[in-house]
Amino acid sequence: MFDFDIACLKAYSSALNDEAQWQEWADSDVQNLPKSTQASFKPSLIPLMQARRMGVADKMAIQLALELNQQHDIDAVVFASRHGQLARTYKLLSSFFAQGEMSPTDFATAVHNAPSGQFSILAKQTAPISSVAAEANTFCAALLEALLCLQDGKSNVLLVVFDDEIPHFYKPFLSQAEQQTAYAFAMVLTPGSQWHVAFQAAEQACKESFPDGLAFLREYYRGTPQFALTYGWQQWRFSQQ
Repeated sequence: MFDFDIACLKAYSSALNDEAQWQEWADSDVQNLPKSTQASFKPSLIPLMQARRMGVADKMAIQLALELNQQHDIDAVVFASRHGQLARTYKLLSSFFAQGEMSPTDFATAVHNAPSGQFSILAKQTAPISSVAAEANTFCAALLEALLCLQDGKSNVLLVVFDDEIPHFYKPFLSQAEQQTAYAFAMVLTPGSQWHVAFQAAEQACKESFPDGLAFLREYYRGTPQFALTYGWQQWRFSQQ
């Protein structure tokens, strides 16, 4: 079991940009995040030239990381994305098979740890940074990585979770549980006893019905005292005081 506190948490999606909107979504019976008809996300802390080369979820994640980095003395960072730069990867591969060449910029920004690297450059952040992907357990695996940082003596660990809208080409190959709009959320974890999490083998395998990060976010905003996230044969049990 791990104990920790959440010093702060903030989230963005295409339609939800403040705590009241996220609270309304969490209290509703609708699982899927609402889509916005407004213009794409405009980050205030990312220079325009850099932002124009980023995906929507990348911009949300890096904006959140920059905001929380300004507010806290961050000494470790964990970025987590199940699919990473899926749209850019598809563009890159399509260009390669059609023309036999790749854009150097697209190639450099298609790797999974590109957003964490872009954040570290913009923030001039020299703390250790990890990039995590673990299929349906991506959020929980990243949380474990962050908690191990606390256990190793870090005091303010920034955890950033994000995923973009799935490109149409990949949808037939992925679960219906995948979100259809970009989102990101970030939190600063500190030593404490407000939250407890333990993981164990599930009694039976469970199919994914909702991304684990958003499932956690929903229970967080609901203030649920105890809940479990089960994916495959792994179960993560949370409780908060």
